[in-house]
Amino acid sequence: MFVILGERGGHAPTDHRQRYGDVVSVSESAPVPEPGLDPLAASAQRLAATLDSLDAADWGAPSLLPGWSRAAVVAHLALNAEAFVRVLTGARDGAPAPMYASSAIRDADIAALAAEPGAAIRGRLEDAEAAVLALLPTLPDEAWTDRKSTRLNSSHRCISYAV
Repeated sequence: MFVILGERGGHAPTDHRQRYGDVVSVSESAPVPEPGLDPLAASAQRLAATLDSLDAADWGAPSLLPGWSRAAVVAHLALNAEAFVRVLTGARDGAPAPMYASSAIRDADIAALAAEPGAAIRGRLEDAEAAVLALLPTLPDEAWTDRKSTRLNSSHRCISYAV
């Protein structure tokens, strides 16, 4: 849904590295806006408008992601947002929390939610989006720079979470 990379305000480091297993990606120095909720809320509204255009048959249709239905993609977004609620709550409370207990559980949860009616999937997404938007302003300053355990065993700065 949303990706915020770099330091809070100012510029991202010239050699900003994020580690994903043995793969390292380097981003160029670029201005990073002060985090704000307006772009996030606007993104959620654009997604809601797209979902409004889907009828029951559209939810089960293939997405542009090979092997994924539209329902599976939106279920993934909903569950990812719920995972970020856990991570952000942990960052706020100073108690790191993983996004998921395991990849297998995450995959099973996506499949289960994708089998639900579109309205149920959308409801989960909207609830999680609202929770993320409510949590972001509650994060203390140190949460934006302290390393927190996120997904399974990885560590990223809070500002680089994708919510």
